[in-house]
Amino acid sequence: MAGYEWVFDEETGILIIRGDGPMMDFGRFLRDRSPWRDVRVKHAVIKDGITSIGNNAFYGCKDLESIEIPATVASIGHGAFQGCSSLTEVDIPDAVRDIGPFAFYRCKKLRVVELPHGLESIPNDAFALCRNLETIRLPNNLRSIGNHAFYECTSLQSAEIPRTIESIGQHAFANCISLDLVVRNDEAEIGPEAFEGVRGVVINSLPPRK
Repeated sequence: MAGYEWVFDEETGILIIRGDGPMMDFGRFLRDRSPWRDVRVKHAVIKDGITSIGNNAFYGCKDLESIEIPATVASIGHGAFQGCSSLTEVDIPDAVRDIGPFAFYRCKKLRVVELPHGLESIPNDAFALCRNLETIRLPNNLRSIGNHAFYECTSLQSAEIPRTIESIGQHAFANCISLDLVVRNDEAEIGPEAFEGVRGVVINSLPPRK
């Protein structure tokens, strides 16, 4: 990432990242992981000017409780927040058009997610095993939901998939045992066992009641 810097306050646990342009991609191992993996980050603040959150940027940051994402960010990378087991809420700005696979995989305490209006695809395993996820608002222009996208989100209560949906992947909502799901397109391609174990599923093309 061009011109980037990060500052960490040990007393508050706050990490501030500044820069211009896309964040670099990171790996999962010692040789290529993000430098802040070695400190106990509780709150992360990404400043305006950064246009993407890199692959594995916060992978395994188990103490991370909150993240501030600026309106300049347009994409969130593969596994960016995977395994952030203390993260409780994420507000993804409307500028985001792309979320990578496994982006929020196994965020055990994540309860609420606001997805951006312009997002058209939710990739494989994006929110899988987020067992405390209760609320997810799907964007009105959503076209595809990947394999295992919400697999075993056992606390998810309700969701409505819009009429723009074209495909729902294998096991996309499997084992969402508390979920009442409405799919507004009865011609969408639905993968094997996409709704296995879901409490209730309604598939129709009727507009929602006012």
